[in-house]
Amino acid sequence: MHKDSADFGAVKAIKEEDMYDETDLDSPSNAIKLGFDLKRLINIKIGMCIEQGHLKERQEAEDVLTLMNIFWGSRVTKLARVLLEERRFNKVQSLPDTEDLKKLNMYLKVQSLPDTEDLKKLNMYLRERSTTFEKHLLKSQEVMEIRGKVI
Repeated sequence: MHKDSADFGAVKAIKEEDMYDETDLDSPSNAIKLGFDLKRLINIKIGMCIEQGHLKERQEAEDVLTLMNIFWGSRVTKLARVLLEERRFNKVQSLPDTEDLKKLNMYLKVQSLPDTEDLKKLNMYLRERSTTFEKHLLKSQEVMEIRGKVI
């Protein structure tokens, strides 16, 4: 493996004039992952060359790894991250229809209304456990509804 081989084609394929062409990176996250995978494979190749004593192939693989470390981050990873961030900001977020929200709100109100017997039991329980001051507040306070909210 050396810098002119097909193994290094991924790095060589990134040209300066294509750097800002968004159609070249349809899946930016795949380009980022590809860089990690290529570096891992090159490191495996270096390890195998060390074990087998192939000094020339080891040097070529180390040269490819050095070029990857120098150029991949600025030519591929940076562009991919910029595209991912731009797409995240430009993503259309549709809001639910107001009629659907009204229906959901009505359904939740109906589902959350407690039984009157349960309310009476709860009220009695609270009165039994409350202090004199709390009992006074329970007698003197009223429930008010303002703009659909119970206070």
